[in-house]
Amino acid sequence: MPAHRGRGIADALYKTAEQLCATGTLYNWVHPNNDCMIAFLAKRGYDTLNLIEIRKKHADEKQHEKIRIKNNEFKY
Repeated sequence: MPAHRGRGIADALYKTAEQLCATGTLYNWVHPNNDCMIAFLAKRGYDTLNLIEIRKKHADEKQHEKIRIKNNEFKY
């Protein structure tokens, strides 16, 4: 929630998670529209590993945007 941002809560949680996973790899699933979380993770040294999410749209749903990843174009 916006009222709780900037208080160091996520930073403390990630520090703990990284300590618990010190001998392994910590993976995150982040929606591509979550700019705040992507920026937060980038500041912590995380890199994008995978940027694809596939789903079937609802019958009446319109997809207006497209994104390109290398040689592939996806409706979004």
